[in-house]
Amino acid sequence: MIALAVFGALSVYLALTWRRGNRRGLVLLAPVVITGVWAGLYTALSWLPMLPLWLAPVADTARTVSWALLVLLSLRWMLQREGEPLVRDRLFLVLAGLAVTAIVFSVPPAVHVDLGRVPVSIITLFLLSVVGLLLVENLYRATRGTSRWVFKYLIAAAGTVFAFDLYFYAEVLLFGRLEPFSAMARPIIAAMVAPLLVVTAARVRRWSFDVTISRDAVLHTTALVGSGLYLVLVAGAGYVLRLADASWGPVLQIVILAGAGLVLVMLLMSGRLRARARRYISRNFFTLKYDYRAEWLRFIRTLSGIGEDDHETRNETLQQRAVHALADVVECSGGALFTRGRGGAFVRTANWNWSTIKRLLSLPAPFIELAESRQPVIDLAAPPSADERGRIADARGAIAGWLEQLDGEAWLLVPLVSAEELVGVALLGKPRDRRPLGWEDRDLFEVLGPQVASYLREEVATRRVSETQEFARLNRNFAFVIHDLKNLVSQLSLIVQQAKKHGDNPEFQKDAMETVAESVDKMRAMLVKLKERTDDKTETVAIDLAPVIRSVAVNRRLLMPNLDIGTVEEPLRCDVEPEAFEAILANLIQNAFEAAGEQGRISIDARADGPHMSCRVSDTGPGMSADFIQGGLFQPFRSTKSSGFGIGMYQCRELVEAWGGTLDVRSEPGEGTTVAVRLPLAGHSETPAGPPAADRAAMTTAGT
Repeated sequence: MIALAVFGALSVYLALTWRRGNRRGLVLLAPVVITGVWAGLYTALSWLPMLPLWLAPVADTARTVSWALLVLLSLRWMLQREGEPLVRDRLFLVLAGLAVTAIVFSVPPAVHVDLGRVPVSIITLFLLSVVGLLLVENLYRATRGTSRWVFKYLIAAAGTVFAFDLYFYAEVLLFGRLEPFSAMARPIIAAMVAPLLVVTAARVRRWSFDVTISRDAVLHTTALVGSGLYLVLVAGAGYVLRLADASWGPVLQIVILAGAGLVLVMLLMSGRLRARARRYISRNFFTLKYDYRAEWLRFIRTLSGIGEDDHETRNETLQQRAVHALADVVECSGGALFTRGRGGAFVRTANWNWSTIKRLLSLPAPFIELAESRQPVIDLAAPPSADERGRIADARGAIAGWLEQLDGEAWLLVPLVSAEELVGVALLGKPRDRRPLGWEDRDLFEVLGPQVASYLREEVATRRVSETQEFARLNRNFAFVIHDLKNLVSQLSLIVQQAKKHGDNPEFQKDAMETVAESVDKMRAMLVKLKERTDDKTETVAIDLAPVIRSVAVNRRLLMPNLDIGTVEEPLRCDVEPEAFEAILANLIQNAFEAAGEQGRISIDARADGPHMSCRVSDTGPGMSADFIQGGLFQPFRSTKSSGFGIGMYQCRELVEAWGGTLDVRSEPGEGTTVAVRLPLAGHSETPAGPPAADRAAMTTAGT
């Protein structure tokens, strides 16, 4: 029953993975299917006594011949590849003759023919087993090196089947009867060799089976079987002790079982044992050392912070994840990352599970020379190779002292190169299972190293862009502050000029002191904004702008006698930031005064215009051309004034547009300028997106 289930499942699996364009796959598929039918027939004979017994030797013959043909054809293909003389066709004739003889003497009435009370069919099956063993022996002798690695599991499987059949039929020939226990063991032994056929199908590519075996599944199965055998042996030892000593035997049995369970748990949790098991399985069961798809997925998941242990990788920096990902590939217990600093030195930027590496703050020059040798990975413990000469050989000699400082825990040096630039160097600690590096290790690191380097390079570029943006924001704040300071200086200069005429006037003195105090408060507010470096948005509120407009105009008229205050309608409720609106109006009046001069005229008025409020500031200055208004007026750092910075109008328009309004300018050369601030009245505006916080922070401290 066991053999029927095993070979039935194996037949389905091989049938699904067989590429039907290649008939060579039938060589393996046929004996698997026939063995499954053989096991099913024996199961049916045990349940259905009415079936003819002569079916058993016929099934035995078919199974034995199919296995012999599998070994024979494998031997022919192997000899053909090696260029040696092929197996002669007479062997096929021998197999065919023995098979026909066994079948003929298995069916009535020839089944009753015997030689010395032994049926001829049994003698023929015995001879077929002998021929099968001879073929297995020839296949073993013909294979060498890689060929033996490919066929060794087939040799073991077929040898086991033919050897037990030889023993089974020899018993029949010697004692003249079937041994029931041997007959019961045959299907179980056949089921035991089935996994070996799966490995063989995966290794012999010309059979065209797309057989893939999970390495983790093999590892877990090995651990499960090994654990089971271990516990069986321990249980047997405990049982023997119990029989040997009636008084202490049961106690010793319990203690041994508990201790064995503890040892088993510790062994299963051992990273070193797991690493050795992986290496043994990869070397003996698989063509390649690595399952590259699984390794790549695990590497990328760890590097991206979504590895198997999400909590651990999520709390790691990119540099730590890079070391972690590289170390996992070769089962290293720890590692460190050194990246190029601004001064060119390689400084330690990450440490993963390696305490002694803390003694090394920067990577010494010999390590860097080795990293620049353009090898994908360097075994620091290995002797210099024949290709390493000159500086590279000297560097290997120079690192010996540094390795002693690290207690000999450094194993691999992985250069991280991106775009022909050495971005960093990964130093990996001692492995759980030390082994020499092979071509597969070097090829794998040749792919993984540049991948890590590209991640690190992008991270550095992103960080530098962020720093540049931060400096740009700070520089922009300074530019706005300087512009606002210029406005304050202009207002204080006006006080000084007017003091020559009205210094004895107590009312002027009072207004001047209030203006100076207000200017000091605003300069302090500027310093606070710069220190806070905040991007918090200021909420707009619906206020009546008419009192604000009158207040700003009246305060400026004390310093600007040529300022006329026209009609200011009420109410003019708009959603604005009050301090920022006051600063905009003060800036427009200051610009108009500087353009018109003391001899010119300035006027301000405000009124409702449908769903909008319009506040106009006009002057009789020289005016501006249409080209300058369109292309230069609102461009930052462009100004027609020798003392200007060219950012005031840029600030004003950004804020007004953020509130859902517009800033209109009408001017002609020689005819003055009119600037109109149009804002939607409260209840007619849409929620604005808001200007850059840096603009607001600077602008709201500017009005005086």
